[in-house]
Order: sequence, then structure tokens, then C-alpha cells
Amino acid sequence: MRLPVQEMMKVLSKAAQEEQGKAADCLVVVLMSHGGEGTICGSDDEEIRLESIYEQFNNKNCPCLQGKPRLFFVQACRGARPQGTPQAPPSVLVKEASRAAPAPLDANARPPAGTAVPVPAERQATATSQPSPAVEASQEAMDTTPSSPLRGTREGAAPSLDRSKQKPPRVTAPGKVS
Repeated sequence: MRLPVQEMMKVLSKAAQEEQGKAADCLVVVLMSHGGEGTICGSDDEEIRLESIYEQFNNKNCPCLQGKPRLFFVQACRGARPQGTPQAPPSVLVKEASRAAPAPLDANARPPAGTAVPVPAERQATATSQPSPAVEASQEAMDTTPSSPLRGTREGAAPSLDRSKQKPPRVTAPGKVS
């Protein structure tokens, strides 16, 4: 939220006085604005010293946070010198774009709902109702029924339980199952 300096100090002072700090493990304050060396600006373009903000949460002004970490993240300019914009070396600069735009980088990108998507010819030829040999082989492996309740296990594959071959547990006494 954008606040003038006086309002910003009221909010911070109120937060420092709240009793909720007793139950907190730490304090985190994030300030994002323009600023100067050791200052930050409010929405009214007035500056306030960062030190006066930190003082709101010291052990004297905020005893409920005593012995607890206080983290202040300040994203603001710190001076009057212009930073400039870094320029890429000439060897990196693109001189001319001669090709069409590449496909989207997001491999999971999907066309909007209702958009017809053409199917490549090589996929159309294989889109039949006949299963592939690999699918048939895996179905055959799962259809084998050994005498144990474990069905069609392949080396390295997790067994699947065939519950139709298992007997229900027998209760011999209250709370005891065999």
C-alpha cells in the first residue's frame, strides 16, 4: 500500500505496540519505494530516515520482540547518482531478425479452448483401434495368473494385488485379527 510518511509511521508504530509480537517468532518488514542515502520516500514524496523506522522496533519501543530477529527488506534507491542502463557488448547485440518467431518456450502451452489443432499425418496413420505390440505385451503380462495373489509381475515392476484370490481376515477375539 502506498502511504504518506506520517501514515507510514502510524502503521509501523501501531505494529510495534501490538501484543501479537509476543506470540511471533520474528518480525519482517518490507519497504519498497523511492529513497535516498539512508532514507525512504512516502507517497507524498517526503523522506523519512530508515533509522527512525528501525527505532520503532528496538527493545525499548517494542519489548515484545526482545530476543527475536527483526528483518527489514528495503528496496529503494540509495543516492542521487544515476545508475545508467548496462549495455550488452556489441558481439551479443542482435543486428537483424531474419527468421519467423520461434515456437513458445513453454512446452506445456496449450491452444485456447475450442481451437482446432491439426494432427500430423504420421500420427493419423497410427491412430487406429488396434493396440500396439507393446500394449498387447503388457496386457498379456498382466493377464497371467500365478497361484499367488500377486498377478503378472515383471522383473523390477511393483506387484499388483489380486484381491479376488485373498481370503478375508479372520477375527479370533475382540481386537485380534489372524
